[in-house]
Amino acid sequence: MGCCESSQSGSGSSSSPVSSEESTVFEQILSSIPAHCRKHLRSLPIRRFLDVYEFHLAAMRHVIRKEYLLAAFSEIIAIQELKLMLPRHKDHFIFADMYRVLCACYFEIGNLERAGELGEIIVAIMLKHTPIDYTYISLQYYRLSEAYMVREKWQKTEEYIVKAIEIGRFSNELPPTFIQGLEACLVMVR
Repeated sequence: MGCCESSQSGSGSSSSPVSSEESTVFEQILSSIPAHCRKHLRSLPIRRFLDVYEFHLAAMRHVIRKEYLLAAFSEIIAIQELKLMLPRHKDHFIFADMYRVLCACYFEIGNLERAGELGEIIVAIMLKHTPIDYTYISLQYYRLSEAYMVREKWQKTEEYIVKAIEIGRFSNELPPTFIQGLEACLVMVR
């Protein structure tokens, strides 16, 4: 289920062609996705994809307004609909950001168990599609450690802090103070 670039382009509904604006928006979304993960999205009907993606954008607007239940609702719709469109690629890269938003919502509303489950899904997707994105993966491991720390699950907290440190050391983007903070946190957890 790997991803590959393709020059194929999805189409809108059969009754009307996709507008140039819709094509531009679609290409902008694709540009935020690693090149090797675009093939399966290019095969989708553009207008249908954009309709579904609008739920994701709505979720992000709700998060900014701290409307976490509305955001979660919108993101769940986006994920479910996109999974229907990509039935054999439910771990496609595009889901990582959707799960990130949903995870943040669950964290904010206090459903830390579900937030932790989604955090693990995000890491799995990132490790599959962008295993050398050390910054993002390290930050995600740190977020996972927070979800377990709040629930006082110390073994899992320690495990994810250690992974955040190990992966974070490969990043050129994380400041040394981030790793130092993680190491101090690890001492407190142990």
